[in-house]
Amino acid sequence: MTHPVNPLESVPDLVRSGTVFLSYRGSESHGTTLPPEDEFGTDDVDLMGAFVHPLEHYFGFGRRQTLERWVGEYDIVEYELGKFVSLLLKSNPNVISLLWLPPRSILVSSPAHERLIENRSLFASKAVYDSFCGYANGQLRRMTRLVDNNPEREREMEALNAELQHRRDMERVHGPGNHARGIYGEWSAKKLRKRLNDLRGVSGYMGEKRRRNVERFGYDVKHGAHAIRLLRMGVEFLRTGEFRVDRTGVDAEELKEIKRGLWTLKRVQSVSERLFTEAEDALRASNLPEKPSREGAEELLVGILKEQFKVSPEDASWR
Repeated sequence: MTHPVNPLESVPDLVRSGTVFLSYRGSESHGTTLPPEDEFGTDDVDLMGAFVHPLEHYFGFGRRQTLERWVGEYDIVEYELGKFVSLLLKSNPNVISLLWLPPRSILVSSPAHERLIENRSLFASKAVYDSFCGYANGQLRRMTRLVDNNPEREREMEALNAELQHRRDMERVHGPGNHARGIYGEWSAKKLRKRLNDLRGVSGYMGEKRRRNVERFGYDVKHGAHAIRLLRMGVEFLRTGEFRVDRTGVDAEELKEIKRGLWTLKRVQSVSERLFTEAEDALRASNLPEKPSREGAEELLVGILKEQFKVSPEDASWR
Protein backbone atom coordinates (compact mmCIF):
# COMPACT_ATOMS: atom_id res chain seq x y z
CA MET A 1 0.00 0.00 0.00
CA THR A 2 1.22 3.49 -0.76
CA HIS A 3 -0.96 5.17 1.83
CA PRO A 4 -1.04 4.75 5.62
CA VAL A 5 -2.92 1.72 6.89
CA ASN A 6 -5.01 4.02 9.06
CA PRO A 7 -4.99 7.72 8.17
CA LEU A 8 -7.65 8.66 10.74
CA GLU A 9 -5.25 10.58 12.96
CA SER A 10 -4.29 12.94 10.17
CA VAL A 11 -7.74 13.04 8.46
CA PRO A 12 -10.35 12.83 11.25
CA ASP A 13 -13.26 13.85 8.97
CA LEU A 14 -13.12 10.46 7.24
CA VAL A 15 -15.48 8.98 9.85
CA ARG A 16 -19.07 10.10 10.26
CA SER A 17 -21.55 9.51 13.06
CA GLY A 18 -23.18 6.07 12.75
CA THR A 19 -20.31 4.48 10.82
CA VAL A 20 -20.43 0.67 10.95
CA PHE A 21 -17.18 0.23 9.07
CA LEU A 22 -14.89 2.04 6.68
CA SER A 23 -12.21 0.41 4.54
CA TYR A 24 -9.96 0.80 1.56
CA ARG A 25 -11.32 -0.57 -1.69
CA GLY A 26 -10.08 -0.79 -5.24
CA SER A 27 -6.37 -0.79 -5.98
CA GLU A 28 -5.39 0.00 -2.37
CA SER A 29 -7.08 -3.18 -1.13
CA HIS A 30 -5.93 -5.24 -4.13
CA GLY A 31 -2.28 -4.28 -3.70
CA THR A 32 -2.14 -2.94 -7.27
CA THR A 33 -1.77 0.80 -6.69
CA LEU A 34 0.52 2.74 -8.99
CA PRO A 35 1.45 5.93 -7.09
CA PRO A 36 0.90 9.37 -8.69
CA GLU A 37 4.62 9.80 -9.31
CA ASP A 38 4.60 6.63 -11.44
CA GLU A 39 4.47 7.38 -15.18
CA PHE A 40 1.27 5.32 -15.43
CA GLY A 41 -0.19 6.04 -11.98
CA THR A 42 -3.84 7.15 -12.24
CA ASP A 43 -5.28 5.51 -9.12
CA ASP A 44 -7.52 7.43 -6.72
CA VAL A 45 -7.58 6.61 -3.02
CA ASP A 46 -10.99 4.94 -2.69
CA LEU A 47 -12.81 4.13 0.55
CA MET A 48 -16.12 2.36 1.08
CA GLY A 49 -18.20 1.84 4.18
CA ALA A 50 -21.61 1.33 5.73
CA PHE A 51 -23.49 3.35 8.32
CA VAL A 52 -26.68 3.35 10.38
CA HIS A 53 -28.98 6.37 10.29
CA PRO A 54 -30.60 7.80 13.42
CA LEU A 55 -33.66 5.89 14.59
CA GLU A 56 -36.15 8.28 12.93
CA HIS A 57 -34.88 7.15 9.51
CA TYR A 58 -36.33 3.70 10.09
CA PHE A 59 -39.67 4.84 11.50
CA GLY A 60 -40.04 8.16 9.69
CA PHE A 61 -39.70 9.26 6.09
CA GLY A 62 -36.21 7.96 5.60
CA ARG A 63 -33.01 9.55 4.35
CA ARG A 64 -30.46 9.03 1.61
CA GLN A 65 -29.17 5.49 1.32
CA THR A 66 -25.96 6.36 -0.51
CA LEU A 67 -23.51 9.11 0.43
CA GLU A 68 -20.61 10.08 -1.81
CA ARG A 69 -18.01 12.62 -0.70
CA TRP A 70 -14.41 13.69 -1.07
CA VAL A 71 -12.24 14.32 1.97
CA GLY A 72 -8.85 15.53 0.82
CA GLU A 73 -7.49 12.86 -1.52
CA TYR A 74 -10.03 10.24 -0.37
CA ASP A 75 -12.99 9.34 -2.60
CA ILE A 76 -15.58 7.88 -0.20
CA VAL A 77 -18.77 5.95 -0.93
CA GLU A 78 -20.94 4.90 2.02
CA TYR A 79 -24.16 2.90 2.10
CA GLU A 80 -26.89 2.79 4.71
CA LEU A 81 -26.70 -0.66 6.26
CA GLY A 82 -29.91 -1.98 4.69
CA LYS A 83 -28.76 -0.76 1.28
CA PHE A 84 -25.37 -2.38 1.87
CA VAL A 85 -26.99 -5.75 2.68
CA SER A 86 -29.21 -5.48 -0.42
CA LEU A 87 -26.06 -5.05 -2.54
CA LEU A 88 -24.52 -8.07 -0.83
CA LEU A 89 -27.57 -10.08 -1.88
CA LYS A 90 -26.94 -8.97 -5.48
CA SER A 91 -23.29 -10.15 -5.19
CA ASN A 92 -22.17 -6.65 -6.18
CA PRO A 93 -18.38 -7.06 -6.75
CA ASN A 94 -17.49 -3.74 -5.14
CA VAL A 95 -19.43 -4.66 -2.01
CA ILE A 96 -19.34 -8.40 -1.42
CA SER A 97 -15.54 -8.58 -1.62
CA LEU A 98 -15.36 -6.17 1.35
CA LEU A 99 -16.35 -9.06 3.62
CA TRP A 100 -13.06 -10.78 2.73
CA LEU A 101 -10.70 -7.83 3.15
CA PRO A 102 -7.32 -8.31 4.81
CA PRO A 103 -7.20 -6.57 8.23
CA ARG A 104 -4.73 -3.97 6.95
CA SER A 105 -7.40 -2.59 4.59
CA ILE A 106 -9.96 -1.95 7.34
CA LEU A 107 -9.86 1.54 8.85
CA VAL A 108 -12.92 1.35 11.14
CA SER A 109 -14.72 -1.71 12.43
CA SER A 110 -17.51 -2.37 14.96
CA PRO A 111 -19.48 -5.29 16.43
CA ALA A 112 -21.97 -4.87 13.57
CA HIS A 113 -19.17 -5.15 11.03
CA GLU A 114 -17.81 -8.23 12.78
CA ARG A 115 -21.25 -9.86 12.58
CA LEU A 116 -21.39 -9.21 8.84
CA ILE A 117 -18.03 -10.92 8.39
CA GLU A 118 -18.96 -13.82 10.67
CA ASN A 119 -22.08 -14.40 8.56
CA ARG A 120 -20.60 -13.76 5.13
CA SER A 121 -21.45 -17.30 4.05
CA LEU A 122 -25.09 -16.09 3.81
CA PHE A 123 -24.07 -14.13 0.72
CA ALA A 124 -21.87 -16.76 -0.93
CA SER A 125 -23.57 -18.27 -3.96
CA LYS A 126 -23.34 -19.00 -7.66
CA ALA A 127 -24.83 -15.55 -8.27
CA VAL A 128 -21.22 -14.34 -8.16
CA TYR A 129 -20.85 -15.72 -11.69
CA ASP A 130 -23.37 -13.33 -13.27
CA SER A 131 -22.23 -10.40 -11.16
CA PHE A 132 -18.47 -10.67 -11.66
CA CYS A 133 -18.67 -11.72 -15.30
CA GLY A 134 -21.17 -8.94 -15.97
CA TYR A 135 -18.95 -6.31 -14.40
CA ALA A 136 -15.91 -7.67 -16.24
CA ASN A 137 -17.82 -7.48 -19.51
CA GLY A 138 -18.60 -3.84 -18.76
CA GLN A 139 -14.92 -3.11 -18.13
CA LEU A 140 -13.98 -4.75 -21.44
CA ARG A 141 -16.53 -2.63 -23.31
CA ARG A 142 -15.25 0.54 -21.67
CA MET A 143 -11.64 -0.20 -22.59
CA THR A 144 -12.03 1.39 -26.01
CA ARG A 145 -14.96 3.74 -25.50
CA LEU A 146 -12.73 6.73 -24.99
CA VAL A 147 -10.82 6.14 -28.20
CA ASP A 148 -11.77 8.86 -30.66
CA ASN A 149 -14.69 8.23 -33.05
CA ASN A 150 -15.97 5.27 -31.05
CA PRO A 151 -19.76 5.00 -31.55
CA GLU A 152 -20.16 3.28 -28.17
CA ARG A 153 -18.90 6.45 -26.52
CA GLU A 154 -21.64 8.46 -28.23
CA ARG A 155 -24.31 5.93 -27.24
CA GLU A 156 -23.23 6.01 -23.61
CA MET A 157 -23.28 9.81 -23.56
CA GLU A 158 -26.81 9.76 -24.99
CA ALA A 159 -27.93 7.27 -22.34
CA LEU A 160 -26.42 9.35 -19.52
CA ASN A 161 -28.04 12.54 -20.80
CA ALA A 162 -31.39 10.75 -21.11
CA GLU A 163 -31.16 9.47 -17.53
CA LEU A 164 -30.30 12.90 -16.15
CA GLN A 165 -33.18 14.49 -18.10
CA HIS A 166 -35.58 11.78 -16.88
CA ARG A 167 -34.68 12.53 -13.26
CA ARG A 168 -35.09 16.29 -13.76
CA ASP A 169 -38.52 15.76 -15.35
CA MET A 170 -39.63 13.43 -12.55
CA GLU A 171 -38.49 15.86 -9.86
CA ARG A 172 -40.48 18.68 -11.46
CA VAL A 173 -43.62 16.57 -11.40
CA HIS A 174 -43.20 14.47 -8.27
CA GLY A 175 -40.62 16.34 -6.22
CA PRO A 176 -37.32 15.03 -4.82
CA GLY A 177 -36.94 11.27 -4.52
CA ASN A 178 -35.32 8.22 -6.04
CA HIS A 179 -36.30 8.43 -9.70
CA ALA A 180 -33.41 6.31 -10.98
CA ARG A 181 -34.14 3.61 -13.52
CA GLY A 182 -32.58 0.75 -15.44
CA ILE A 183 -28.84 0.23 -15.50
CA TYR A 184 -28.27 3.49 -13.66
CA GLY A 185 -30.48 2.52 -10.74
CA GLU A 186 -27.65 2.65 -8.20
CA TRP A 187 -25.97 5.77 -9.59
CA SER A 188 -26.37 9.19 -8.00
CA ALA A 189 -26.88 12.24 -10.21
CA LYS A 190 -23.37 13.36 -9.20
CA LYS A 191 -21.89 10.11 -10.48
CA LEU A 192 -23.87 10.37 -13.73
CA ARG A 193 -22.57 13.89 -14.36
CA LYS A 194 -19.02 12.85 -13.50
CA ARG A 195 -19.12 9.96 -15.97
CA LEU A 196 -20.59 12.23 -18.65
CA ASN A 197 -17.81 14.77 -18.15
CA ASP A 198 -15.26 11.96 -18.30
CA LEU A 199 -16.61 10.89 -21.68
CA ARG A 200 -16.57 14.47 -22.92
CA GLY A 201 -12.97 14.78 -21.80
CA VAL A 202 -13.87 17.70 -19.54
CA SER A 203 -12.71 16.32 -16.19
CA GLY A 204 -13.00 13.39 -13.89
CA TYR A 205 -11.49 9.97 -13.47
CA MET A 206 -9.58 9.96 -16.74
CA GLY A 207 -7.34 12.93 -16.12
CA GLU A 208 -4.71 14.04 -18.60
CA LYS A 209 -2.32 11.21 -17.75
CA ARG A 210 -4.93 8.50 -18.18
CA ARG A 211 -6.14 9.97 -21.44
CA ARG A 212 -2.58 9.98 -22.75
CA ASN A 213 -2.33 6.31 -21.83
CA VAL A 214 -5.46 5.54 -23.87
CA GLU A 215 -3.99 7.34 -26.87
CA ARG A 216 -0.65 5.61 -26.40
CA PHE A 217 -1.89 2.02 -26.03
CA GLY A 218 -5.17 2.14 -27.96
CA TYR A 219 -7.28 1.15 -24.96
CA ASP A 220 -7.86 2.07 -21.32
CA VAL A 221 -5.34 -0.14 -19.53
CA LYS A 222 -6.97 0.44 -16.14
CA HIS A 223 -10.27 -1.03 -17.36
CA GLY A 224 -8.30 -3.93 -18.83
CA ALA A 225 -6.67 -4.69 -15.47
CA HIS A 226 -10.04 -4.50 -13.71
CA ALA A 227 -11.59 -6.96 -16.16
CA ILE A 228 -8.84 -9.56 -15.69
CA ARG A 229 -8.95 -9.20 -11.89
CA LEU A 230 -12.74 -9.50 -11.72
CA LEU A 231 -12.76 -12.65 -13.82
CA ARG A 232 -9.97 -14.28 -11.82
CA MET A 233 -11.62 -13.43 -8.50
CA GLY A 234 -14.95 -14.77 -9.75
CA VAL A 235 -13.41 -18.05 -10.87
CA GLU A 236 -11.57 -18.44 -7.56
CA PHE A 237 -14.71 -17.80 -5.56
CA LEU A 238 -16.82 -20.28 -7.52
CA ARG A 239 -14.15 -22.90 -6.85
CA THR A 240 -13.40 -22.15 -3.19
CA GLY A 241 -16.15 -19.93 -1.73
CA GLU A 242 -13.48 -17.40 -0.72
CA PHE A 243 -12.29 -14.11 -2.20
CA ARG A 244 -8.60 -13.27 -2.37
CA VAL A 245 -9.04 -9.52 -2.36
CA ASP A 246 -5.38 -8.74 -1.74
CA ARG A 247 -3.71 -9.88 -4.96
CA THR A 248 -0.19 -9.53 -3.53
CA GLY A 249 1.62 -12.78 -4.22
CA VAL A 250 -1.22 -13.87 -6.51
CA ASP A 251 -1.27 -11.69 -9.62
CA ALA A 252 -0.76 -8.12 -8.37
CA GLU A 253 2.43 -7.65 -10.36
CA GLU A 254 0.76 -8.92 -13.52
CA LEU A 255 -2.16 -6.54 -13.01
CA LYS A 256 0.31 -3.69 -12.61
CA GLU A 257 1.90 -4.75 -15.88
CA ILE A 258 -1.46 -4.28 -17.60
CA LYS A 259 -1.83 -0.83 -16.02
CA ARG A 260 1.59 0.09 -17.38
CA GLY A 261 0.58 -0.90 -20.90
CA LEU A 262 2.78 -3.99 -21.08
CA TRP A 263 -0.15 -6.07 -22.35
CA THR A 264 -1.55 -5.44 -25.79
CA LEU A 265 -5.28 -4.98 -26.25
CA LYS A 266 -5.35 -8.31 -28.11
CA ARG A 267 -3.73 -10.10 -25.17
CA VAL A 268 -6.21 -8.65 -22.66
CA GLN A 269 -9.09 -9.74 -24.87
CA SER A 270 -7.62 -13.22 -25.42
CA VAL A 271 -6.97 -13.87 -21.72
CA SER A 272 -10.45 -12.56 -20.90
CA GLU A 273 -12.06 -15.00 -23.33
CA ARG A 274 -10.21 -17.88 -21.68
CA LEU A 275 -11.26 -16.69 -18.21
CA PHE A 276 -14.92 -16.45 -19.26
CA THR A 277 -14.68 -20.12 -20.27
CA GLU A 278 -13.02 -20.99 -16.95
CA ALA A 279 -15.81 -19.17 -15.13
CA GLU A 280 -18.45 -21.25 -16.95
CA ASP A 281 -16.62 -24.45 -16.02
CA ALA A 282 -16.25 -23.29 -12.40
CA LEU A 283 -19.96 -22.47 -12.25
CA ARG A 284 -20.96 -25.95 -13.41
CA ALA A 285 -18.63 -27.60 -10.87
CA SER A 286 -19.40 -25.23 -7.98
CA ASN A 287 -20.89 -26.54 -4.74
CA LEU A 288 -22.17 -23.11 -3.72
CA PRO A 289 -25.94 -22.55 -3.35
CA GLU A 290 -27.77 -21.09 -6.32
CA LYS A 291 -28.67 -17.84 -4.55
CA PRO A 292 -27.75 -16.00 -1.35
CA SER A 293 -29.93 -16.57 1.71
CA ARG A 294 -32.37 -13.65 1.64
CA GLU A 295 -34.12 -14.85 4.81
CA GLY A 296 -30.84 -15.23 6.66
CA ALA A 297 -29.68 -11.81 5.47
CA GLU A 298 -32.87 -10.15 6.68
CA GLU A 299 -32.59 -11.82 10.06
CA LEU A 300 -28.99 -10.67 10.32
CA LEU A 301 -29.87 -7.09 9.34
CA VAL A 302 -32.76 -6.83 11.79
CA GLY A 303 -30.62 -8.30 14.55
CA ILE A 304 -27.86 -5.74 13.95
CA LEU A 305 -30.34 -2.85 13.96
CA LYS A 306 -31.95 -4.11 17.16
CA GLU A 307 -28.55 -4.21 18.77
CA GLN A 308 -27.68 -0.79 17.41
CA PHE A 309 -30.76 0.82 18.91
CA LYS A 310 -30.86 -1.41 22.03
CA VAL A 311 -34.29 -2.74 21.13
CA SER A 312 -35.51 -5.51 23.40
CA PRO A 313 -35.80 -8.95 21.72
CA GLU A 314 -39.34 -9.09 23.07
CA ASP A 315 -40.34 -5.97 21.17
CA ALA A 316 -42.65 -7.44 18.52
CA SER A 317 -42.82 -4.17 16.59
CA TRP A 318 -39.48 -5.04 15.00
CA ARG A 319 -40.68 -8.26 13.41
